[in-house]
Amino acid sequence: MKVTRKQLEDALTRLNNLYGRGDIVAIDETTNTVHVKLQYGSAKYGYRLDGSTVYYRGHQARVEVEHPERISLSDHEVKTVMLPWQKQGLQQTATGYGGKLTTSKMVKYNGRWQRVYCMCYSNSGTCYILVKGKKIIVDD
Repeated sequence: MKVTRKQLEDALTRLNNLYGRGDIVAIDETTNTVHVKLQYGSAKYGYRLDGSTVYYRGHQARVEVEHPERISLSDHEVKTVMLPWQKQGLQQTATGYGGKLTTSKMVKYNGRWQRVYCMCYSNSGTCYILVKGKKIIVDD
């Protein structure tokens, strides 16, 4: 995962506010150092970025990744992968209604294939994918 400068700044600021002193003045990504203004002078501290985790002054923080509320199928790679019971023409529930109905569609989102589910309680449904437990609506 590529961490943006804003995400890095936010994580380092959170860590500095919890465990550091002074205010962050600058972040040098080439040397992985943080320049901090103290009450009497200044200091430089090193940090390390490992995937989406920032290590700073003996502590660590995960970079906050925001997922959109909705995605469009036209912006992502889509494939059809039918499960065995779908190939037999069966449905997941007796009524065809439910909160997590498995569809035959999969969407490539953030480099991983995600199964598309459908929430259907009346004559229309809403499709979504699950990313770290959060529902992201899928628009056609």
